[in-house]
Amino acid sequence: ELILSPFAPGYQMTPEQIIVTGEMTIPESYQIMASPLQLSKNLTGSFNFDNVVLNSVNQSQTFDGNNFSFVEDIKRGNVLRLPENASINLGKPENYGLRNSSFTVCCFVKFAEILEFGDNAILGNYESGYRKGLHLILRSGHPYFGLWANDFISGEVLEPNTWYHLTWRYIIETGEQSIFLNGKLIGGSDGHPPFSGTGDIHLGSALSSGASLRGYIDNLYIWNRPLGNDEINRLSLDETVQPEQPETKTGGISTLIIIVIFVLLSIVIVIGISYYLKKNKPKNQPQVAEVQTKFLNNSIQLFGEFKAINKDGNEITELFTPKVKELFLFVLINTLKSNIGASVQEINETLWFGIPPDKVANNRSVTLNKLRKILIQFDGIEVVSTGGYLQAKIRNPFYCDFASAFRLCQIPEGLTKPQLISFFEMVKRGRFLKGTHWAWLDEIRGYTGNQVIDILLNLATIYQKEMNLTGIEKIAQRILDYDDLNEEAIYLQVWALQKANNPNLAKFSFNSFIKKYEANMGEPYSMNYQQFSQHFENGFK
Repeated sequence: ELILSPFAPGYQMTPEQIIVTGEMTIPESYQIMASPLQLSKNLTGSFNFDNVVLNSVNQSQTFDGNNFSFVEDIKRGNVLRLPENASINLGKPENYGLRNSSFTVCCFVKFAEILEFGDNAILGNYESGYRKGLHLILRSGHPYFGLWANDFISGEVLEPNTWYHLTWRYIIETGEQSIFLNGKLIGGSDGHPPFSGTGDIHLGSALSSGASLRGYIDNLYIWNRPLGNDEINRLSLDETVQPEQPETKTGGISTLIIIVIFVLLSIVIVIGISYYLKKNKPKNQPQVAEVQTKFLNNSIQLFGEFKAINKDGNEITELFTPKVKELFLFVLINTLKSNIGASVQEINETLWFGIPPDKVANNRSVTLNKLRKILIQFDGIEVVSTGGYLQAKIRNPFYCDFASAFRLCQIPEGLTKPQLISFFEMVKRGRFLKGTHWAWLDEIRGYTGNQVIDILLNLATIYQKEMNLTGIEKIAQRILDYDDLNEEAIYLQVWALQKANNPNLAKFSFNSFIKKYEANMGEPYSMNYQQFSQHFENGFK
């Protein structure tokens, strides 16, 4: 008898086991369904450090420590500060399901000082002995996964004063120890036996108190299961994890009555809302594609550097040679602008200018054939020929960040707050087609830059009223990527720093701006610090 147990981190397998006996007729293949787990599944520790050390999974836990404090960070809001010789006792490893089990630990961390010859400790215990001494640390700047003589070290070297997202994952089925940096796997090795220590787990300290964090930490999560790569990537994008809530028990009949009433009310409400929306639906309102805030399979990214991931999750960016990529972008952008696509004549004159007509037709045909073969690897995107035009046909489930952002820009009545936030999530990866340079792109690049700045300033106005300092700083930085002398963005930076009680840093930011302004414009800036702050405080909102 042979028992097979299919396994993949981050997924629930159905069936969980396949039993094969000598008497069975073995089929040619088995069908196994892999269903993504909820991110909160097997979450055992959730610490957000909003001015308190609280495990949201088990709020009855109490913690003690020394020399730690909470501070306001311009990038992340409230964070935990753990300088040298500071630590917090998180309790027994059994509280988090770490012993003799798979586990995942992740957090955002910024080091004020990284020891060139020593350790910066994120989390660990004070035990020594094989498999007992847990230490998740930096060793001479390298992310390190230690179980005492049962360790793995990454080749990456981190820098001080930079926020990183670090994840340590252990898979008991394979003995894999792996480390992820900002959502990407940076190394690992198999064959490691599991952690078996019993000593208390400490945050900001490890190795018999010999190592300290010397920095800041935010959003610490612990699971007693291995997370999948996609889950880890989502966490690096700051996805919030909501702990599972225990079910409230009531009497059987009462519970049934409550459920029935709730279902009936839900049906009535849904019918009412559907009727209202149908009756009051604006005419000719452009459809907005579903917003995705992270780069997924079956997608092409245009904000930031051009990137393509096929329907199987493989990156195939390199298949888009320069001319194939140019043809794809020319057809896609013209389709979005006019709905009919790009005329063959315009394609010939733009992409093959100066080439003899007989060669142009052949070059276009060969390039288009290559493009269509690549697009077969996606679901929901194709280039079709119709009436002397090439048109990009897009449908679900294909996703392109620029296509979704472009459609949002076409909504005549302006964007709601959720739409503004969605737009920001699309564009925050970087400038439109960063590193791609063709003269015909200048017009759409200028249009996109202006739209990004105008829409993000609208979102900034909302964030100012809400005192969302972290959001303001992120918006200002994105605007400055498009226009490094944008006065509104500089004001947003200065305003956020002032509200965060960092007046010196606010003045430094303004002084850096006026120096750059004078160097580029050849004349001094017209306002001093006080005039600048007063001018935009009265006129920006």
